[in-house]
Amino acid sequence: MSANHKNKKSILFDYDGVIVDTLPAYAGTVTELAHQFGNKREITEEIIRERWGGGWQSLYEHTLGIPKANVGKAIDLYRSLMQNQPHSPLFEGMREAIEELSRDYRLFIITASKTSDVFETLKFYGITVFEDVCGQDLLPNIRKGDPRYFSEPMQKWGISPGDAMSIGDTVDEISMGKKMGIATVACAWGWQSTDLLKGANPDTIIESPHQLPAAVRALLPV
Repeated sequence: MSANHKNKKSILFDYDGVIVDTLPAYAGTVTELAHQFGNKREITEEIIRERWGGGWQSLYEHTLGIPKANVGKAIDLYRSLMQNQPHSPLFEGMREAIEELSRDYRLFIITASKTSDVFETLKFYGITVFEDVCGQDLLPNIRKGDPRYFSEPMQKWGISPGDAMSIGDTVDEISMGKKMGIATVACAWGWQSTDLLKGANPDTIIESPHQLPAAVRALLPV
């Protein structure tokens, strides 16, 4: 890596609900998962948007009704159900936004998804601008909301908080960013409602990926 590249500021992207539209497939899969554990309700996208927070573990326990003792079994079943899902679509305008930002910033992904699954989807869409991905499998004992969810990958990648920004779609990314002293952009097209995002007081909220490059440059000038 060149010295010039090292001196670039960094953007930490969430994945689900920011880069790819995984919510429809996720809602269908967790509904089936809940049914397997005796909860016969439909888990809609609206329910997930209103109740998502603290990562998937909280949703499993409090919305799907899966006891903590069965979470490990539920994860294995979830992964089995997801294996047959096609790649979720990119949000319109996201490819262009990240390609534009990659000219001036280092790009990374920190996500609750499995690292290899994210790399596979990026490869499927021919996206090569992300320097690295850190999935939940690499942070097994850390939930979203815990600042270590950001700080451990950042340490590995040599990123200081003053030179970083978080791009996320939930209050978890906003909360972690504030605790770390990182600028925060909230994406209103993702997994939580705009009202919930506003309540977490991010530095800015954007309505479309087309607005992303300008929002980044306003908060994290090159």
